[in-house]
Amino acid sequence: MTIVGLDHVQVSITPGGEDAARRFYGEVLGMPEVPKPASLAGRGGVWFACGAQQLHCGVEDPVAPSRRHPALRTDDLAAARARLEAAGFPIRTDAELPGYRRFYTEDPFGNRVELLERIEQIQPVELGTSVLCEIDVASTRNLTEVLDEFTGEDHAFSRSRVSVKLFELGVEFVSRSEAKRLLRGLERFHEVEVDFEGVQDVGQGFVDELIRVWPAQHPETRIIPINMNGAVEAMVRRGLPLRP
Repeated sequence: MTIVGLDHVQVSITPGGEDAARRFYGEVLGMPEVPKPASLAGRGGVWFACGAQQLHCGVEDPVAPSRRHPALRTDDLAAARARLEAAGFPIRTDAELPGYRRFYTEDPFGNRVELLERIEQIQPVELGTSVLCEIDVASTRNLTEVLDEFTGEDHAFSRSRVSVKLFELGVEFVSRSEAKRLLRGLERFHEVEVDFEGVQDVGQGFVDELIRVWPAQHPETRIIPINMNGAVEAMVRRGLPLRP
């Protein structure tokens, strides 16, 4: 056996209290009324929809107010509070639950009702550098070739290369400001591969900053565009020759 969900909860109202329940739950809180089955209509009371569940107001005499209560989730807690206060219903705030804002009120029969709204949880940003290492088991390169690619004449690891995949950042690159944001901080590298795979077109301002202006300001860094389609390559080469 498995419990698959919650169908409804019930609160108590006094005999003849259906109109007061309709005003509180229907008019003030905006919950649609659900017709009761004909077989139960003679018992009195009124039902309301609450998302996929229902709230049933059942008749009892007398009603014994209780701290046991339903919690109704809303997408605008401030608006719900304003409507309740305007209608004269009490508001009592309480400590926030993690991820929620909430308060309590009482319906016309003394039943406690909680209203709450989910709030976004801002995830802390973890500072640091991610390093991805991949090994090609089918590579024909030897260790000397790999070391020569990243070491200078003094055999120190003084060369570096970073690959920027534009398609993972977006699909359109038009303005000079976009190129400046892309290049920020890359002057620390000797070579920067800019991968245009998946990029259909680029703007003149973007290319001019990427190929001509920024490299002139950072002559120690070489920009290497790769995987360009015909349109992108034409834009790169048209009046913007690569620095040798």
